[in-house]
Amino acid sequence: MVKAARVGVAAAVAVSLALLVVHKRRALSVAHKKALTKLRFDLTPADIAAETTAILEAWRAVDDEVALAESCTYEETAARLAQIELELSPRISSVTFLRDVGATPALRDAATAAHEAITAYGLYSSMRADVYRVIKALADSAVGARLEGEKGRFVQRLVRDFERNGVHLDAPLRQRVLWLQKKIASLATAFAKNLSDDSTEVLCTRDELRGVSADVLTAMATDKYGCFKVTMHYPIALSVLQTCDVAATRQRVEAAFSSRCQATNVPILEEMLRLRREAASLLGFPSHAAFVASIRMVQSPANISSFLHALDAKLTPLAETELQSLLALKHATEPTSEDASLAMWDYRYYLHMYQKTHCAVDHHELQAYFPLCHVTRVLLETFTELFAVTFTEVPSPHVWHPDVRMFALHDARAGRRHGHLMGYVYLDLFPRSGKVSHHAACHGLQATGLDTELKRQLPVVALVANLTPPSATTPSLLLHSEVVTFFHEFGHVMHHMCSEVHIKRFGGTAVERDFAEAPSQMLEQWCWDADMLRRLSCHYKTQQPLSDERIATLVASRNVCAGLQTKRQLLFALFDQAVHGDDDAGDMAHLLETLHRTVHLIPMTRGTNVAASFGHLVGTYDAQYYGYLWSDVVATDLFATRFAAEGLLNQATGVEYRESILARGGSVDATDLVSSFLGRPPNDVAFLNAKIVS
Repeated sequence: MVKAARVGVAAAVAVSLALLVVHKRRALSVAHKKALTKLRFDLTPADIAAETTAILEAWRAVDDEVALAESCTYEETAARLAQIELELSPRISSVTFLRDVGATPALRDAATAAHEAITAYGLYSSMRADVYRVIKALADSAVGARLEGEKGRFVQRLVRDFERNGVHLDAPLRQRVLWLQKKIASLATAFAKNLSDDSTEVLCTRDELRGVSADVLTAMATDKYGCFKVTMHYPIALSVLQTCDVAATRQRVEAAFSSRCQATNVPILEEMLRLRREAASLLGFPSHAAFVASIRMVQSPANISSFLHALDAKLTPLAETELQSLLALKHATEPTSEDASLAMWDYRYYLHMYQKTHCAVDHHELQAYFPLCHVTRVLLETFTELFAVTFTEVPSPHVWHPDVRMFALHDARAGRRHGHLMGYVYLDLFPRSGKVSHHAACHGLQATGLDTELKRQLPVVALVANLTPPSATTPSLLLHSEVVTFFHEFGHVMHHMCSEVHIKRFGGTAVERDFAEAPSQMLEQWCWDADMLRRLSCHYKTQQPLSDERIATLVASRNVCAGLQTKRQLLFALFDQAVHGDDDAGDMAHLLETLHRTVHLIPMTRGTNVAASFGHLVGTYDAQYYGYLWSDVVATDLFATRFAAEGLLNQATGVEYRESILARGGSVDATDLVSSFLGRPPNDVAFLNAKIVS
């Protein structure tokens, strides 16, 4: 019955979106539809294995060809590497993407094996000294000196990336760097596995969980005595810390949650940090933080330190005021408590209570105002108006699951490009068995760039999400946070779609890591604007938008206790920089205790050590946690300075942004792109104003 209802809702959504005012085009023939992209979603596990072998052979052949190049020309060396990257992009996606969305375990396993094989050859290719010597010779030659624009930048990036892997070092040192990279990767895997395997739980009686909702209790297992097992899985532990009225229970859960994997992961992390320092030193950097920052928008650890400490100082007065408000709430709630301070086990509880008290937003009630079909229509209309594009749904497209939908984007700017096809986007929005469980992500499936005949390979992306699905009685009704996520991920979509670069490596979101999220974070702002919320909301039964009063309350809820919450991010960013800095940071627990007291203003629970469960330290955000705040500051500046001032649907501003930032991708340094659009270097004024800091 549920399945039938979902089919019916999906059909209703399709009908609603068919009514979009979009660019009308001739219906596509079946044969043409299959050739819209170079992607394949009909491969069997055997096909995937065979195609993976073919991909690796083609890649290796080009590497071998470049290594043996007889003349030091761009066309015979770097251009060949650029072209194979472009050509292999859709082929690699065809064999690896199904690990996240494949319909069967066999397909997912085959795609995972393909991903591992391709990743392994990618590491080997990035360490080929014979290819490096050829590219380095080109870069140092008169021919290389005359290369301009993307070609010159590409050659310099190739040299830079080879040397960041130690390929320029003598053989013994090169082998040491390679060993360090592999060892660090294995330690990261062990760290992550320990976390995923962690089975820590706190046993509690029903009375000890007073205040926790029945839904959360139902999700908990019980032991043979009827005690509830509070696991450290985020939804369970966070719910207890936010809503349990029993302080002693919160203390036990917070201590357990912040102590996960201490015995196993602290030694792993200490060794990893030591090996990273060694690798950075071999590559000529004073620290791992300096190694990472050198290719980011921020450029240096000194700039990161100045940025973080400046924010901390400016946010402290606001955070101190917020802390007093939470303490007042605690004293009113627990008048007999002898503890005059706010402990970590109090923090989330009283923050949650304060939010409910001062901005009473029932997000589940608001879901009725955000049916997916309406939100999608308004989202596409918004980007149509803002960026001068049109969306046309492709009928019966070649997809990996029947629920997936495909849209073509065409250019609507005046001039010779009017009506030109820009690319395609797939929408795969609901959870299902076997599909990756992360909340949402934008996958670049087919990269853009110019081929050997100077024809553009069109970008193709997939927005894969797990939004609230339809039920037996209702259509898909989104939480407001899911609306924000939808806009955020579509920001990545537009970054890909608007790309006009010539070389694949600079297309779409291939920008500095600490800038990559800024365009998407900026577009989240549309979901907090009162006028946009009137457009985005439409009760699925009454078709009425949110009232002005509800909109005002929702908007006000955004920055409740923003000072304390931002300073918690600062705590982790400063810790990340300290442990990856020039010197051994020493006792990590002591460092965390100091930062808790001086930055977050809330003491750390005795005996805990969140470093053991701080996955960012070992994942892809090592020495880069600052990037969350950095990109948010840049995004807020872009929005406030241009769009808020000139109009959220001002097409002239939107097209300028599209052409000066999105279209250029990584072909120009992000700092230069942002400064040009703003008319000055970015600053934190708008970000702080948004947090209500004078």
